[in-house]
Amino acid sequence: MPSTVGNCVLPPDNLFVYFGFAVIAGPHECVVDGYWALLPPLSVGKHTIRFAGELASSGTALDVTYHITVKPRQKLAKSAMSPHH
Repeated sequence: MPSTVGNCVLPPDNLFVYFGFAVIAGPHECVVDGYWALLPPLSVGKHTIRFAGELASSGTALDVTYHITVKPRQKLAKSAMSPHH
């Protein structure tokens, strides 16, 4: 699902340079396109999220694993919630 055009700032060691594209660091107009997953809230505890994909025409592949620990919510002290710290 493509996004609308937005603004972004690319660092000198950006992903495009890594793949050999001559993209100059600095401000650019950018869009995002791809597949996204929206997960329901995870229960407290340890979880593993893994996704993989391949673009055979370019020889590009990825296999990513996240190990996530969800902790119980902590209640904020009343002083932390006040807009006048």
